[in-house]
Amino acid sequence: MTDNDLRALGDACWERFDFGRDWNRHLHGSQLIPIDNGLAYIASRGVVGNVTVVDTDDGLIVIDCGSRHTAGNIHKAIRDWSQKPIRTVIYTHGHLDHAFGTPLFDAEAEQAGLDKPEVIGQANIRRRFQRYQDSADWNAHINGRQFKVAGFKWPDEYRYPDTFYEEEMVLERGGRRLTLHHGMGETDDHTWTWIEDTRTVVTGDFIIWAAPNAGNPQKVQRFAAEWARALRAGSGRPRPRLLRPGAAGELRPGDGRPPLEVLHPGLHSASTQPFLCKAPRPGATRGMPASPLGRGGAASRRPWRRRLWRVWRGWRRRHH
Repeated sequence: MTDNDLRALGDACWERFDFGRDWNRHLHGSQLIPIDNGLAYIASRGVVGNVTVVDTDDGLIVIDCGSRHTAGNIHKAIRDWSQKPIRTVIYTHGHLDHAFGTPLFDAEAEQAGLDKPEVIGQANIRRRFQRYQDSADWNAHINGRQFKVAGFKWPDEYRYPDTFYEEEMVLERGGRRLTLHHGMGETDDHTWTWIEDTRTVVTGDFIIWAAPNAGNPQKVQRFAAEWARALRAGSGRPRPRLLRPGAAGELRPGDGRPPLEVLHPGLHSASTQPFLCKAPRPGATRGMPASPLGRGGAASRRPWRRRLWRVWRGWRRRHH
């Protein structure tokens, strides 16, 4: 598909299409889609986070770097677009599909006699990688089951960031200014990035075409209310005009409002309204949500919504 076709499909996923079905089936491998003003993103087929590439006078900034299995295709897509050296890599968080392609960038720099890229991440990534190493067998088991991959092998090598930050970091490289912000949502080590000159918010998995899977009994807790606050902070940037989500295409405001404002009211109401803590409706089971995403409004009608479940109540086999 052409870049324009993919942009149109991304817009349609936001309004009416199913992301997993309609977006993924049109992707082949990893495909770079130019945006404008020295900005592009790479979308990959499957359960793989997007990569955002920022061109500067000093080289490239890459936000996320894919998984072990997609790193080669992602690197090729970058090189088909630009031959500038990769100077900086920003991890939006430490999940396997976002932060495990960096060794290929390191190897390229070493072969060219250049310094390795500086890798930047939020401070909690250190603890995440340490936990991954300590629980490798368990993670291999539950991820192999979740993604239906027999013999799933959990990684045993990790490229830790060179620079950690706590709550906010300003990055100035090659005439461009990026501000990194910590928030909690799908993970506790998450970064969303504001690119000042293009008024772009790179959200990472703060936007995944679903509301928080906040009660998965196999995984560590996600943070629904904090997720809403991070989205609100992103929408408070000066007139953001472009969103780069963690999956699927870029989003632009379609109703005259910054795009994050379309999303966060429903997420906030779903994560804070008291009825989430009430008893489930008759006939509900553990696999069913306690309540819908909000009580109406634009967010509750979006096709990518997923319902929140068991944020505060915990898990049990049946209700009484």
